Amino acid sequence: AGAVKPLLATYWEIAPDGLSYTFHLRGGVRFQDGTPFDAGIVKFSLERALAPGSTNVQKQALSVIRQVEVVDPRTVRLHLSQADSNLIYVLAWGDAVMVSPKSAGTLATAPVGTGPFRFSGWRRGDAVTLVRNDAYWGKPARLRQVVFKFIADPAAAFAAIRGHDVDAFADYPAPENLAQLRKDPTLKVISASSEGEVILAINNRAGPLADARVRRAIQHALDRRAIIDGAMYSYGTPIGSHFPPQNAAYVDLTGLYPHDIARAKALLAEAGYPNGFSLTMKLPPPNYARRSGEIAASQLAAVGVKVKIENLEWAQWLDQVFGRHAFDLTVVSHAEPMDYDIYDRPDYYFGYRNADFHALMTALKATTDEAQRAAILGQIQRKIAGDAVNGFLFQFPRLGVFDARLKDFWVNSPTLTVDLHTAYFDTPDGAVGAAEAVKSGGSGAILGVVAILAVAAGFVALLARFGAAYLGGRAGSMALTLLAASVVVFAIIQVVPGDPAAYMLGLNANPEAVANLRHQMGLEGPVPQRYLAWLLGMLHGDFGLSYTYQTPVAGLVAERLAVSLPLAAAA
Repeated sequence: AGAVKPLLATYWEIAPDGLSYTFHLRGGVRFQDGTPFDAGIVKFSLERALAPGSTNVQKQALSVIRQVEVVDPRTVRLHLSQADSNLIYVLAWGDAVMVSPKSAGTLATAPVGTGPFRFSGWRRGDAVTLVRNDAYWGKPARLRQVVFKFIADPAAAFAAIRGHDVDAFADYPAPENLAQLRKDPTLKVISASSEGEVILAINNRAGPLADARVRRAIQHALDRRAIIDGAMYSYGTPIGSHFPPQNAAYVDLTGLYPHDIARAKALLAEAGYPNGFSLTMKLPPPNYARRSGEIAASQLAAVGVKVKIENLEWAQWLDQVFGRHAFDLTVVSHAEPMDYDIYDRPDYYFGYRNADFHALMTALKATTDEAQRAAILGQIQRKIAGDAVNGFLFQFPRLGVFDARLKDFWVNSPTLTVDLHTAYFDTPDGAVGAAEAVKSGGSGAILGVVAILAVAAGFVALLARFGAAYLGGRAGSMALTLLAASVVVFAIIQVVPGDPAAYMLGLNANPEAVANLRHQMGLEGPVPQRYLAWLLGMLHGDFGLSYTYQTPVAGLVAERLAVSLPLAAAA
């Protein structure tokens, strides 16, 4: 509902001029590494997020913090360079998470926090395991263990939940299966709310789409209910602006542009396009985007707008649409909460620039009065809807499928968070589920040691059999082969479309964070210089940063040596 609640801060005070925030912290809280949580931790965490070279996605939003003052161990005061009433919401997001100085350097592989669960293990590409934190400051979690499994394929998701290999799928990716799953008495299906607005994004910069009359014609051509029914199997709520219906400040603007083909054609004729025109729609991979795009394209064809669809992978979409703005239309869900500020960024991918909207955003940031904020938020919604900046399609539903015994699971999604603190199974011991059957073991590590010892023994045997000269020649040949392979691999990496740093940080990352990550990953400078740095890094055991996991690749390579090294030796 848009309200911020106490947690590590029990209460806070905002100065009348909005230029300082004083937070009173909860006592008796410790990180799982034993570090006490206090005002010094808040100062360390926020200054770390704001530091030069930081890749924090919300660094720009946090940059209004001019100084973090430790008043006493239980009190911290933030001094702002300018009033910004959105800051209190940003501080509630994961990007402003509190960090223990002891573990700050290993958060990517061994995170440490203050919550009801603690990190136990990670099988890359497969699962993350958490166990109950018995030293938690609050009410203990009722589940003993939670395993987050990575399942992206809709068919695999259906099989996993149907077979009870997983107990909960909070964001189920296949609405077409839900009718079948509802018939299973051992499961429950819930359609809840998220913060994601699905939009037909329009490039406002040039051509026909720069004319508000054309954009309004597009709005009238769209039948939102038909899009929801066809793309989402009737799950989803129509929206008329970039704002979630569950927020108290929501204004229902879905009636502003009723589906009206005649009106759409009249507006196109008024704008000088009586016979329509042609556009290109570039769509990212998710099913909702491609299905919605195809339906929207057919609706636009009915008013004379001919749409060519290009299906892109995410890296291509980020490069062409988000980065270079080489598009006319696209469909995407903006999942970040309270992200209407993107309409105040002239360099953002849909290119909206409006002085009146900027004035509204300035006024919103300057007031902390909830009634005044609600009134301004209403004006913000009306402004971008009236200008038909984008085609506002529907609020993305949070479709969940759960074991029928699972209770008190946080089904709504006010932030990009899965909260399992109060969840439990309605069974005698209250903690039985698929996660309980997942055991961690050291057999893989043992096999790895055995394999490496076997390879070493094999090398000694080969040395005795063929001699050092023969093996040296073979090693030289292998080195030349590897050098040639490194050139080929590096060349392939250079031609892969898209910016890896932008791909890793996502849509809401500010340019400074993307630039900092590019620098950390060695993506700047002339190609020969980058190749030599890359090659020298590999020779020192530094294989760079994984685009998928955002962790050192050396760890991923080491995990697979137990299998690959014996095979390579045999070859």
